[in-house]
Amino acid sequence: MKNDYNYYYCIKLELTHPIINPEQITQALGLEPNHQGCKGDNVVEVNYYWTYSRYTEGERIFSIEVENVLDWLIENKKIFIDNFISTQGKVRIIVELPGKVNIGCTFPKTLLKKALDLDIIIGIAVLPSLKNSYQ
Repeated sequence: MKNDYNYYYCIKLELTHPIINPEQITQALGLEPNHQGCKGDNVVEVNYYWTYSRYTEGERIFSIEVENVLDWLIENKKIFIDNFISTQGKVRIIVELPGKVNIGCTFPKTLLKKALDLDIIIGIAVLPSLKNSYQ
């Protein structure tokens, strides 16, 4: 739904795992992360993290992009995601919304079922400091 308003948002794919490191995730997904690393200060609590972010401008219905990410994972990376989650990994799709713009949409049942079937967490973060990446 194109319009003249200054709508923008970020869709973030975030993976965390106690054993699988960011380089392995990058290789499996074929995407270069925006952020990656290791959190934790001892062997028991170490968690590798990997995030890929994509900004969109001029669109309001962010559920379409969330479903596109789910479809891509199902069609191309399902075996990796299933193994990743079955070995204590977590996969999240986070919608980051600016706090300065009135924007919202609903998630259709088809989208929610795909996320549930993959055991993927969907989150929404409202960030007043989220900058439009095109400015």
